[in-house]
Amino acid sequence: MLDIDRSVFADTGFGLLSHEFRLILHLFSKDNVIVKDATLSAHLSGRAFHEMLKRLEADGVLFMEQNENDRRSNPT
Repeated sequence: MLDIDRSVFADTGFGLLSHEFRLILHLFSKDNVIVKDATLSAHLSGRAFHEMLKRLEADGVLFMEQNENDRRSNPT
């Protein structure tokens, strides 16, 4: 699904999936995703992406944990 969405986005500049669903699929397909990588895959500005993360975390859809090695957060 993510590959199809990426292909359509590359061709048209528009994705087929909502930003939230794209992020959730990205998180399920990989372990220990760092915020920077997830931001790049979301096709959102940094501010919009972080607002979306806060909303999803507040709704209990995902949670953030601090990585002790690099001090960036990992959504899981």
